[in-house]
Amino acid sequence: MPAALATPVAMPFALEAGPLRAMGWGIEAMVWCANWVAGLPGAVGRVPAIPTYAFVLVVVGGLWCTLWGTRWRLLGLVPIVLGLILAPTGRRPDVLVGRGGSILAVRTDAGQLSALAGRGSNFELARWLEHDGDGRPVAEVAKGQAFRCDAHGCTARVKGMLLAVANSPPALRDDCTAAAILVIKFARPKGCAPPGVVIDTDDLAARGTYALHIDGGQIRIETVADARGNRSWAPQLRRDDIHSAEAGTDDWPARGRQVP
Repeated sequence: MPAALATPVAMPFALEAGPLRAMGWGIEAMVWCANWVAGLPGAVGRVPAIPTYAFVLVVVGGLWCTLWGTRWRLLGLVPIVLGLILAPTGRRPDVLVGRGGSILAVRTDAGQLSALAGRGSNFELARWLEHDGDGRPVAEVAKGQAFRCDAHGCTARVKGMLLAVANSPPALRDDCTAAAILVIKFARPKGCAPPGVVIDTDDLAARGTYALHIDGGQIRIETVADARGNRSWAPQLRRDDIHSAEAGTDDWPARGRQVP
């Protein structure tokens, strides 16, 4: 910093090279120190994203401690401590569907995500892992070990429920009658009316990424559009507003596939 301040003073005399060289040495020293600290064991830690209510408690407590000038400010420690206690209580989605169905992740019995990620989906999957506090490489998670796949799609079990991913119309013969959660990578045919949740490309285009929470056999759905709300610069869309190409017909091929 002193060298940076000395530089404009030295410029009228064409002597700025000396202070700039000294400033460069200082920057190199700081970078070396940062790299050394980052290389220490335990220098980087990962924690799951905290729920909104815990974050609000910590912020309110911090503001209370900052704004008061008397001993009353110590009361701000109460919501801060409460927020830290509630931080691990956030619910993480059991199923995530994004990018037109090209990326999908399910939570295994071990509590970790297992994903099917298409080309160009690594960035989104990395953000999901970051939100989870999961330090595994994206390539390892994208192997989709929780899924069973064939030429027409994939299936997985999530908390006892069958999730099916249909890549082509032949897969719908079985999936539309058996799947509790059905993800279709094209526009849903009119004749497909499964008993559970259906998400197709039109739904994803209108609502954004889907997050599904399964609790006691009930499925709760959250989407990007629900969290963002209806804004003038990002209005909420309906399925009728999505002009997608027709895909699939009511007369599906008689070909099926087995599900676990």
